[in-house]
Amino acid sequence: MDFGILLLTIIGVSLLILLIWNLASIRQLKNRSKTDRNLDDPRYYELKYKQEFFVATVSLVGTVLVIFGYNSLQNVEKALKDDFTIKNAMMSKRTDSIISYFDTAINKRISATDKSLQTISASSMHLLQKTTSQLQNTQNTLEGYKHNLEMLSSQQAVVDDKVKNVQGRITDINAKNILKQNFYLVDSLFFDTRIMDTAKSEESYYTKYYFKDMKTLNGDKLPQFKKPPFLITSVEDMPVGQTGTVKDVTTESFKFNLPSWREERSRIFRFSIFISEKP
Repeated sequence: MDFGILLLTIIGVSLLILLIWNLASIRQLKNRSKTDRNLDDPRYYELKYKQEFFVATVSLVGTVLVIFGYNSLQNVEKALKDDFTIKNAMMSKRTDSIISYFDTAINKRISATDKSLQTISASSMHLLQKTTSQLQNTQNTLEGYKHNLEMLSSQQAVVDDKVKNVQGRITDINAKNILKQNFYLVDSLFFDTRIMDTAKSEESYYTKYYFKDMKTLNGDKLPQFKKPPFLITSVEDMPVGQTGTVKDVTTESFKFNLPSWREERSRIFRFSIFISEKP
């Protein structure tokens, strides 16, 4: 039995014993009143009986109520504890389930992220290798272009020397008046061989050039020819002795074509023309 209930039971029993003792004492006094006239008053004993009965009844009822109340309080407390224990267990189980769910989801997300990072890393390595290879190829190409430019610069220097030599000879001839002819040297003319890719006839292989659009090395415009002049062409970056083809020379224009070229070279060629005006 619980200590509180035991204590309340002892108190109730004590009150009951005290009630019995009081009743016995009142009865004894009533018996004595028969011999003692000073206590011979029925209303006194009636009031005393009622008082003791009321005290005993209140004490007994109070003790019973306290016992039942304490017991109910214990039951309520036990019920609350049990309910709290159950809910705590359910909450703990639910919390464990939620934590397990989130752990699983996080682990899956981490695994997916790791796979994505591995894929990105592999792609980055492949891209780096590819970019490195492309940069190396680009560097090699640039070195090839640089070499070609150096060769073109060297060839340009040779051509410039030849042009200066020819120009000097023309000036010397004109000064000595050996021939009653005028000579002109036109530089920086260009022929694009790509027109042959779309040409539909042999005539389409040629490009037409007008004398009115040309200037000599000295920056002078060409004169208006009375007769079709005599032309000699010189193409840069071509084997020695190989020149272009000239046809349909008139007082205003001529047509030019380059029969062959090296595929590894540029498709646009620079050429010069030596013009001799006929008397």
